[in-house]
Amino acid sequence: MKQKITYLFILIILSNLCKAQINEQQFIKEFNNSNYKNKVRLVANADFNEINAIYPKIKDSLQKIDVTLQQHTEALQAKAEKTLDALEKRLTWTLLKETTTLQRIHRITLAMLSLKEIEYLGAAQQGSIEERQQRLVDHLLYPLEQEWLGKTVVDTIIPRIKSLRMRIVPELAAGELDERERERRWTQLSRIYLSQQIASYPPDYIVSPTTDTRILETVERLEEDITDRAGVHGPLEVIIEIDEPIEVPTDRTPRGEEDPIMKRLRERMQSMLDRLSSEANRVD
Repeated sequence: MKQKITYLFILIILSNLCKAQINEQQFIKEFNNSNYKNKVRLVANADFNEINAIYPKIKDSLQKIDVTLQQHTEALQAKAEKTLDALEKRLTWTLLKETTTLQRIHRITLAMLSLKEIEYLGAAQQGSIEERQQRLVDHLLYPLEQEWLGKTVVDTIIPRIKSLRMRIVPELAAGELDERERERRWTQLSRIYLSQQIASYPPDYIVSPTTDTRILETVERLEEDITDRAGVHGPLEVIIEIDEPIEVPTDRTPRGEEDPIMKRLRERMQSMLDRLSSEANRVD
């Protein structure tokens, strides 16, 4: 009986060794056929001991990936820095090269918020960035919500904007208004648009550590909002991901209320974006 157990134990060891060898061959084959993002993902998800054994065979590829990612991040940062130079010059600021990219973005974003506070509230406000953004948005939207919805709305900014546009735009688009009313509604839409711009700068979006693409995205948004011109800072990598289908009911949402399908789409898309954000290169 003891001899049979010994044979069985040896057989299991040999079987596992063969299996490990097969796994190693499969891993290297899949690694060599993958793009650099998937190569990094394969290594990150693999067992440490297995990678330790395979590492000499994939070392050169991993080092090339590291150099490529570093060069890509540096190239994006150089483009961002050049745009920030132009924006600071437009604001009549002295260029402060000793500050980091994130510090420069924060300074410009804060300056934009302060200017709009002076325009609509009479002075730059106190409090956290989030509190100040919310205060300004409420000042812009509360009067419109009272007029068009009959109430002030407690919700995130985008659903509030959508509800107002659904009430304001149809008659404007149909050309059913006189000139005075058209101008009044365009003024209201400009306040709504400003609220949307404010929502585009969440305070924690580029808090360190962040990603190179988030930095570039924020810089491009600043450039467009300040200069009304969008620069091209490519080339960039694109990832296309298709989510699970959503069943759409046949009944319609009451007018003036947020469509639950749109709400679900927004939540699903945000979840996908949060997950895909890990694909970008980290910047501390």
